[in-house]
Amino acid sequence: EDENDSIRRTAINYLSSCQQYKQRQQCYYAPTELLGWDASMLPLRDSSVDVIVSDLPFGQRCLSTHRLSLLVPLMMYECARVLREGSGRMVLLCGVYSGIV
Repeated sequence: EDENDSIRRTAINYLSSCQQYKQRQQCYYAPTELLGWDASMLPLRDSSVDVIVSDLPFGQRCLSTHRLSLLVPLMMYECARVLREGSGRMVLLCGVYSGIV
């Protein structure tokens, strides 16, 4: 599976969820753009992001334990750099958290 497949599947899932909620009149959603970026080099200004939510499947599906141990500190640094100081929030979803913590 490549990056474009992941982005396409995410977009399909997101739009499907919004359509289901809209039919039940329970959802308001703004136009959304999905992008695939390198988590260790985000093209964003410092302290410019309110919230980061990420599902981290790459630790089990795409990277070895060694490569994951190299990526996680870089990713955490980048997230800390772009999150708004004092009010930024981050939610990371993962199946196994031992490589993240």
